[in-house]
Amino acid sequence: MEFGFLKMPEEYSATSSIMPQKRNPVVAEIMRTKAAEVLGILVAVAGILIRQPSGYNIDLQQTTPKLWKAFDELDSSLKLLARIVEKVEVELSKALHSSMPPTAVIEIANHLTLNYGIGFRKAHEIAGGITKLILSRQLTSQSLKQLFNEKSLNIDLDVEEILSIMDPLKTVERYSVEGSANPQYVSRFGRELLGELRKVKIRFLEEGEKFSKTLKELLD
Repeated sequence: MEFGFLKMPEEYSATSSIMPQKRNPVVAEIMRTKAAEVLGILVAVAGILIRQPSGYNIDLQQTTPKLWKAFDELDSSLKLLARIVEKVEVELSKALHSSMPPTAVIEIANHLTLNYGIGFRKAHEIAGGITKLILSRQLTSQSLKQLFNEKSLNIDLDVEEILSIMDPLKTVERYSVEGSANPQYVSRFGRELLGELRKVKIRFLEEGEKFSKTLKELLD
């Protein structure tokens, strides 16, 4: 992958034409095009249905093969996606390293505004100053104090606290609201989705049994 955060399974990848050491997620890329193809089928079916007068028209027969094609594309893509996700390896150390300070420096601005009553524009400027200090490897107790003094602020944060506020793991845990990246909410949302998928699966199995029973009665 582009930033090396994920290692794609070799059987679902291909080498780059210019970089033999690189794995291109070709199966996932082709799968991405299937979304556009299925969307095209939806537009085609909608175009057929929208122009129908009341009652049955033979035009409707043209929707059936299109729907089956969409279902086939969806079925094959989901099965492949499940295999890929199962074998994808996350390079946790690289992901964490890329998220280290000053990546989440906006948390400094939020902290200063919420805990010290500083206007966000001014807090944003301070966060920018801290970013420059980190990137130039000059973030020390003295340089931090000087930055606060330049903004005429009496803030009792030290370097360790500043870095702790920007810690990526603590940052995601700090946002305990619905839809956030907080691990607890992500896990709960995942469980809810799996529950909904189980309900859909049960419904499809029930409908499949009804279809099979009806088909058998028609053929007998």
